[in-house]
Amino acid sequence: MAANATAFRSYLETGLGFSAVISSQIATTQGFDNFDSFDFATADVITNLVISINKTPVVSTSPEGTKHFVNAHQSQVLQQLVFYARYIKEVDRTHSLRLGTQANLGIISRYYDKSYHELRRPAHPVQFDGKDAIAMIESMDAWLSSTYGSGTLLLSYVVRPDIDPTVTDPGFLRPSVPDEILRRAIHTGQNFHPNNVAVWSMIHAVTHTTSAYSIVKKFGKDRNGRLAYLALVQHYKGDAHLTVLKTTAENTLRRIFWTGSTRNFTFEMFTAKLNGAYTDLESTGDFRSEEHRVDALLNKCSGDKNLSGYLAVVRSNPTLLKSWNKTVQTLGNGVNSHQHQPSNQRNISAFETGGRGRGRGRHNGRGRSGRGRHGGRGRGGRHNNRGRGSSGSHHPDVMSQDGRTILNGGTYSPSLWHSFSREDQNIVRQQRDSRDQETARTVAALLRQPPYSEAPPPAEQPPQGDVGSTMIRRRHGAN
Repeated sequence: MAANATAFRSYLETGLGFSAVISSQIATTQGFDNFDSFDFATADVITNLVISINKTPVVSTSPEGTKHFVNAHQSQVLQQLVFYARYIKEVDRTHSLRLGTQANLGIISRYYDKSYHELRRPAHPVQFDGKDAIAMIESMDAWLSSTYGSGTLLLSYVVRPDIDPTVTDPGFLRPSVPDEILRRAIHTGQNFHPNNVAVWSMIHAVTHTTSAYSIVKKFGKDRNGRLAYLALVQHYKGDAHLTVLKTTAENTLRRIFWTGSTRNFTFEMFTAKLNGAYTDLESTGDFRSEEHRVDALLNKCSGDKNLSGYLAVVRSNPTLLKSWNKTVQTLGNGVNSHQHQPSNQRNISAFETGGRGRGRGRHNGRGRSGRGRHGGRGRGGRHNNRGRGSSGSHHPDVMSQDGRTILNGGTYSPSLWHSFSREDQNIVRQQRDSRDQETARTVAALLRQPPYSEAPPPAEQPPQGDVGSTMIRRRHGAN
């Protein structure tokens, strides 16, 4: 015991910078001669310790008449020493001068201060629905990783696997205090039992009266949350379950395609199913890269002709080809743009296309073009685009400056609109003005047409053949 007290006094002097007189006062006179004495100390205890020392300061003889006090900085270091003593015991570390530096004491005390202010016990996850066991375990994991228990420890450490001695230890406080607690916090001692019970209470609330309760019921007598959790994971995420999960996910990826929105199936639902399948595959150890996911998504959306332009944008953009989230956003903008296109614009375009006469349209589209003012389908067209000619707009579809969105005068979400450059916004406004003017002209033309009942009767169709031709000439006085 005396040797330990001597070593502790030496640490106070060498490691923390206290004078020999104050170190002796702390360890010998006041009795704080080891880390355990600080581990159980409260803030009030340390405050009283400092007051007691400073109340009757020691006067040294070398130099003569010097009074020794615990200053404000040293008082703070003593408070931090409490957290350090508590921490190394919790993560099963042995003190050394290398570990117990003032810098490390500051890091540890900041963690405890921050965690204390965030100390909370959120409501338990929703009760298991008897269907999606993986979602149940994931909701438990989320609760454990956000809930502090006794000792200001996140409860996720309670259910972690046993420490693997073959795995290299990253080191003290590495990569962070929470990471080391999760990795090394002991499953014994004064904090583990109440934390284990807290985990059991959560599991009981989630599984009671459900089919999952039969798996954990036997752990209720000892309220062993750790063993109950591990039993659930083994049952629902064991090899047999993972095989079924992987097969189901692969079937989803093989069968699902996007051809356009319906009332009961939106683009958001489509991408959510794909993302869920990839997440399930990851839980089985099958990781698909971002590039793989994007390529599969583009192939699955090729059946929606309204997205052809957006698909081309993604395929020509290396950044999008490596980002699942950005590609989903880009294609989602395309789906929304088509859905929000005003119905009168689509109807007028159809009206102006006209019939299927053979000849040249106004936009110089060679081949099959209609009798409407603006041509119709044809090769080339006013804007020298190969494929379909313009539908009548004087402002054709163009790409935004960032190459991510087709500008077609449609409706855009506020966030997307504000992401456009001023030039892009002006182009969209011009497209909309042009569309409105064309709509007004077409409506006016329709109003000028007489009702169908006043239209002249169709011309009499001549009989076929030579006789018919002769009869028509005679009717008109022809010889």
